Amino acid sequence: MALHESLTVPTSTLVLCGGRGERMGLEYKDRQKVLTDLGGITLLEQVVRGVVKDNDYRGVALLTGHAGDSVTEEVGSWDTNLSDRVVRIGPWRRGQDSLAEFTSDLPSPLTVVSGNILANYPTTLSRVERMLLEHPRVPVVVGSSIMRSHTQYAIDLDPTGTEVTSMTRRTGNIVDFEVVDIYGITPEIAQIADEIERGFPTAIKESISELNPRFLEHEGDWAHFESPEDFENYLGGQYGQFDYR
Repeated sequence: MALHESLTVPTSTLVLCGGRGERMGLEYKDRQKVLTDLGGITLLEQVVRGVVKDNDYRGVALLTGHAGDSVTEEVGSWDTNLSDRVVRIGPWRRGQDSLAEFTSDLPSPLTVVSGNILANYPTTLSRVERMLLEHPRVPVVVGSSIMRSHTQYAIDLDPTGTEVTSMTRRTGNIVDFEVVDIYGITPEIAQIADEIERGFPTAIKESISELNPRFLEHEGDWAHFESPEDFENYLGGQYGQFDYR
């Protein structure tokens, strides 16, 4: 079976959709960014459709926060073929809620994606899941040579180009790879995240020498939405096009 083909056993993808979207401006202070219209479909629906496309065994969990009730309402408006793929919706507040508890009974391999990223999910997630099956205790970090943000993590690789040796917030310097906000997660990462009261990416960053994450290069274009200009650029065709409807 080819590396990119979907698994025929239950797997899970956790979609992070609780950010405050501070770069979206004041009009978004009471809104959830992932519910922005993206050519007749919300960004969140586009992401979830991409996550489940071509895989009948992958369930989706949504981790909410800011304006979380609106996310629940959004899912309720979807057709049942899509909404039934959402197995769990729940909030996370730093220092109050447990990521380990939230993910403990989700079928593994477990992947995590950000709700403000559009990418080649069908192929990329399948490849990450297979890497996790090969090494269940080793996380996976997906990176791209296409730069889309000054706030994402930049990563350094070992000489073989297969393991991530560091993750640092970009400072405007040119780097080889930027994290696409797609991860393969292990139970250890969730426990570390709870201990330091931060999210999954920071847990990987803070424990990178012990976790020895594997690296997967993302194939093709991807889009990162953190400001109104990003939505405009995407709709204008500058970030590539994804349509999972």
